[in-house]
This record gives sequence, C-alpha cells and structure tokens, in this order.
Amino acid sequence: MTYEQYAISGVLLVAFVGFIWGRWRYDIVAFVCLIAAVFLGVVPGVSAFSGFGHPATITVVAILILSRALSNSGAVEHLSKVLAPATGSPATHIGALSLVATPLSAIMNNIGALSLLMPVAIQSAIKASRSPATVLMPLSFASILGGLITLIGTPPNIIIANYRGTVSDDAFGMFAFTPVGGVIAIVGVAFIALIGWRLIPKARLKFSEEKELFEIDDYVAEITVVEDSPIVGQSIHDLHDDALEEDVKILGLVREGTRGYMRVRYLPLRAGDRLVVEAPPAALTSYVKKAGLALSGTASEGEVDLEGENTVLVEAVIPPRSALTGRTPRLVGLTGRTGLHLLGISRQGRPLRNRLYQVQFRPGDILLLHGDEEHVNRSISDLGCLPLAPRKLGGDPARKASIVIAAFAAAIALSIADIVPLPISFSAAAAIVVLTTIVPLREVYEAVDWPVVVLLGAMMPIGGALETTGVTGLITDGIVDLSGSVGPVVILTTILIITMTLSDIMNNAATAVVAAPIAYGTALQLGVNPDAFLMAVAVGASCAFLTPIGHQNNTLIMGPGGYQFGDYWRVGLPLEVIIVAVAVPMILIVWPL
Repeated sequence: MTYEQYAISGVLLVAFVGFIWGRWRYDIVAFVCLIAAVFLGVVPGVSAFSGFGHPATITVVAILILSRALSNSGAVEHLSKVLAPATGSPATHIGALSLVATPLSAIMNNIGALSLLMPVAIQSAIKASRSPATVLMPLSFASILGGLITLIGTPPNIIIANYRGTVSDDAFGMFAFTPVGGVIAIVGVAFIALIGWRLIPKARLKFSEEKELFEIDDYVAEITVVEDSPIVGQSIHDLHDDALEEDVKILGLVREGTRGYMRVRYLPLRAGDRLVVEAPPAALTSYVKKAGLALSGTASEGEVDLEGENTVLVEAVIPPRSALTGRTPRLVGLTGRTGLHLLGISRQGRPLRNRLYQVQFRPGDILLLHGDEEHVNRSISDLGCLPLAPRKLGGDPARKASIVIAAFAAAIALSIADIVPLPISFSAAAAIVVLTTIVPLREVYEAVDWPVVVLLGAMMPIGGALETTGVTGLITDGIVDLSGSVGPVVILTTILIITMTLSDIMNNAATAVVAAPIAYGTALQLGVNPDAFLMAVAVGASCAFLTPIGHQNNTLIMGPGGYQFGDYWRVGLPLEVIIVAVAVPMILIVWPL
C-alpha cells in the first residue's frame, strides 16, 4: 500500500470509530476528518468543500424545507383524523397509522413524518385504552420503511442516485427505487402490524386507565409553601396520607437550597419551603390547588400561576440532535423567560429525581411545560422540541396544502421529464413555499437538518479520496478473493447485510457514501450489473431497526413509548431478516445481474 492509501484508510477508520463511539456529534467527526485528509494530502485543498455544493447535499436541503412546508400546511393532521377511528384492534390501529406514515415518508424526511403523526398515535392509543408503546415503535419503523420507496425518501437514496450519475452519467430517477423499496415497505409494514408489535415486551404493552396522557410514569416537580397555605406548621409526615390519596408522593423538602427527607420529615413547614413531589400532571395540579400551594418548577421569580387565564400544561419531547442536549433548563430560558416554565422531566418512562435546574437534557426526554395557550406551540418550536398533542393550525390549511402539493408535484414532473435537474426543481419548489410564507423566513434555517448537511459535505470528498487513492479497489479485490466461488448473489447478500449492520450503529448517509463505491467496484470486478449492488446499499443503509441510536426516529420514540434499549432488536431483528429475504430476490428481478 502507498502512503496515500494508508493515510485515507486511517482517516476513514477514525471516522468510523468516532461515529460508533458517539462522544462527538457525527458532523463534527466528519468535518474534522475532512480537514485531516486535506492536511495529509489525500484530499486536494481546492476540492475540500466541493461536497457542500454537491447535488445530493442541495437536494437534501430542499427536501427538508419542503417537509416543513408539508408539516405547516396541516394536510397530515387532516388525513390522520380521517383514519383515526380505525383503532378497533392493534393490527388495524397500526395499519391505519402506517397507511399514512409510509407514503408520507416517501416524499418527506422520516423524522418529519414521525413528528407529525406521533401526537395522533399517542392520543388515539389512549382513547382506545391501549398503551402508546403498542403503536409508537411500529409507527417509527413504518416511517423508516417508507423512505425506501422514492429517490427523495431518505438521504441514502439521494446519495446512491447521484453516485450512479457520477460513474455512468445517468443517475437513478425518482421512482427507480419504488419496485424494490415498495415491496419491502409493504411486507415490512404487514409484519409489523400483524406480528411485530406482539414482540414488544408485555410490560411496555400494559395500559392503565389511571395513567396520564401517554403512559409515561409520574413527573417529579417542586411545589412552594406560600404564606397563607393551610399546611404551614404541618410536617411531611402529617401530609403523607392525604398526599397519597391524591396520587402524590412527597420525595423531600428543599429549605435554604438544601434538600432532605428523613431528617426533615417531622420539621414544621414554613413559607418559602419547597416540597419535591412525584405525581401525574393532573394529580399534581389538583393537589397544588387543594393544599393552597404554588407550583415552582424552574421559575426564577415567583411561582407558576396554574390558574392564570389561557394558561395550559403541555408535554413535549426533545428530538435527536436538539440544541437542548447537554444544557440545563436555566441555560435555555425554561424559567419563564421564553414564556414556558419547566415543571417536570420524564426520561425513558421514568421521572428524574434530580432538582430540575440541575438536569442536563437528553434526546428523548419528555418535558412537562406550563405556558400561555396562545404562544405555547411557538415557544416549544423555538426550543426545537416536538409537542405530544395535536397542534392548533392557523391560517387556511386547505390553501396551504394545495400550494405544497402542487409545488411537490411540479418538481417531480419537471425532473421526470428531464426538463430541469432534480436539485433545481426541488429548490424552486422550496422557494415557492418560502415566498408564499407557508414556511416563514424564521423557519427556513430551522427546517434544515444542518448536521446531516455538514456530514454529507464532509464525507463526499473523503469518499472520492477512497477511489482516487485506490483503496476502494483494494477492498473490492479483497471481497472478491475472500468470496471465492460462492457466486455474485451471495456477495450481493453479504454487502446488503454488512451495510445494514453499519447503519444500525452509525449514520445512514455516511454508510451510503462509503459503501457505494465499494459495492460498485465489487460488481465491476465480478462482471455483473452494478445497479443491483447499488440498490443493495440503498436498502441496507436505510434499514436501521436494532437500536435506538441507529435512526433518529428510534431515539425520538424511546421516551414517549417508555422503551428500553433492548426492546428494539426484539422487533427489529426479525424485521431485518425479512427485509433481506425480500430485498435480494426483488433486486435480482428488477435489476438482473
């Protein structure tokens, strides 16, 4: 091996370790590796940032803006309400939600589709006396499967299509993925609706009528003893039985910044003391009013006025890669400065017992928030969180929906007819939804998943360096030599499985960037149709079902569903086996070797 081959292999190895370790966000890892590759001389300085202007990157940006437009239009909520009554059995319930999620994910990013449907899924599950855990994992998996259907359904498809255009001057079209991806999606959703949901641990499937909203456990919050409260002079011991009758558990007392329980259990309470309690939202508010207390949360000045006019309690989930991750409530203004007070946090279905202002947020945390009803959705959106209740839509939803659908349809038609390239047509559609204020200017940059953009921009030159230095050729030679006489079908299957496995532990876009040239080179070495191998990479890179970290959607549902890390492989492993069993013959039929 030459110096250049050792250098780019080392850079790629560091990138893989960084992606899997997760100590730093993957866009930072990719960007640092790109700069290192430039300094090592394997990526020319003049082309270091060429990936940021690559058609695949531009297309992803445009699709994300159009996804926000589809979200803002209200079309999804209307369609979901039509299908909501189909909740008679878990199978029909999951099937109805999947009927929306799967095609929706074919035209917008997966996490956008899930975030729109998750409130509907939660509310419909509660109405059907069914645990939300029954439907949330199937909904997440269905939205991931939907991305397989079209070119714009998921970033790996866009990357594979553009790579084919680079090596053959003829990129995959909008519906080139549909014959294979569509069949996989249909079979996968059928498995999830009929069998898969039954593999979720029974503890997660139990539903209690007494549970609040979406079957998470109680919140831990702080309530303040005010001057005229009837409990002044009483002790925690005196309050214990009455509190339990209200479904409130007193965990401790905070006095002069110090928290205790057993040693202060019999101390007389005085004004200014804070009780740390665990309770569902409704029980919490009821007890506060009955005992003449004040809900404190993280309020820095005064207490939260639960009886204020037009104020509401809402719940929201922190999505993956949120700016809140690693920060505390005070740092992000959840003490009333943003119009919201944080009253409690639930993590993976369990309340956090830390004092609220000390908690560092994580993706999947569920926040109990209090704020003005008129502005609460805007405030939650400004924080980058997702409300877990249906949104109130303003303006004219029918007009917005018609504009978005027309823009989408026109962009697809123009690209299929080869009138303008796909990145241009979708960029024009994105411009239309911005000019018509369906996506306000303040939301344009919020709509773009910038870590993915940086990842793609950084990994494109690294992927190119793998080919120019000859490392891709070395890898493909090794694959062919190791395979011996097993035949191209076995090698195709192996590439699909390896790609799928990598996607379970690292970003799917990075997986596609690295795997595409290897698959293409292997096919050329074997003298078979490279399109079949590229399709195998597209399928494998988009199917991450074994862990909550393999795909953003899996992370997002972990808190609201109360899932544990090990719950995912119970459903995901048989699903991935089925996908391999369906994908290989379908690829061979549609893209013969």
